[in-house]
Amino acid sequence: MTKYETPLVYDRSFTFFNGLSLIRDFKDLRGNRVTFGYMLVGKYIWKTVRAERFTIYSGRATFVFNDITLEAIAKAVITIPKKTLFEVHVEETLDYRCDYD
Repeated sequence: MTKYETPLVYDRSFTFFNGLSLIRDFKDLRGNRVTFGYMLVGKYIWKTVRAERFTIYSGRATFVFNDITLEAIAKAVITIPKKTLFEVHVEETLDYRCDYD
């Protein structure tokens, strides 16, 4: 798993999909946004603005984008390109970190 050394400061939280997905935004000392998220079992459709790199802490899901299907389990890292519509099919509650490029 990636080691992060930059301290984070809490910014804000959001819920999506009728409370089935929760994200908590933080900022590092350089002003970069980092999100910690949690998705319950279900299917979710998102769209990136910037590239997003998901580091999976626990759970199991399938990410589908641009005719690519990737399995995500603990310690997996999934990168979604900018301006991409993608689906997340969560089979086991998903706990993750998302960094933005």
